[in-house]
Amino acid sequence: VETVEVAPSRFTGGFWGYWGTQILRFIVSVLFCGVGFYVATMNIWGAGGTLMEDLAVPMNWVYLMIGGALYGIGVCWAEIINYKWHAKHTVISNQQMSFNANTWSLFWNAFKWVFLSAITLGIYMLWIPVKFKKWQVKHTTSTPEIEEEEVVEEEEVVDPTIPKIIFKEYDDEAELGF
Repeated sequence: VETVEVAPSRFTGGFWGYWGTQILRFIVSVLFCGVGFYVATMNIWGAGGTLMEDLAVPMNWVYLMIGGALYGIGVCWAEIINYKWHAKHTVISNQQMSFNANTWSLFWNAFKWVFLSAITLGIYMLWIPVKFKKWQVKHTTSTPEIEEEEVVEEEEVVDPTIPKIIFKEYDDEAELGF
């Protein structure tokens, strides 16, 4: 029976990289989601009528769609930033992981999933977590094997000016000559 040595998995990310990524995600989310929310609601709130009267205006629906798209792009972009960072710092069996999806790929899939959920009155939402995980795994790949770092043992440096003391081991006290 031949045994194969499997290298341990490891995560190479650090404190500053993680929190830097989280701050970047937050900024992207706030910018796109905030702008999307503003565009979606700029002519609806405070227009003077009720919500139903405001939604009867066709241009307000355009604002809602543009705002929703900006919101969706912001959320998708923030998630892609997160997945790429996590994959970049994950090594499994000496294989460096990488995440190769882009924002548009996630955005269009999310759009499709939300649309299918709407026309099935929410029933399709039960399948979204599995679809999302399949999409995520589909776009996660491993790069060629990483060379393990060679451990170089330092050679003992001998200083000729320092006397070297050698202790001899004796098994019996009689060998000591006392």
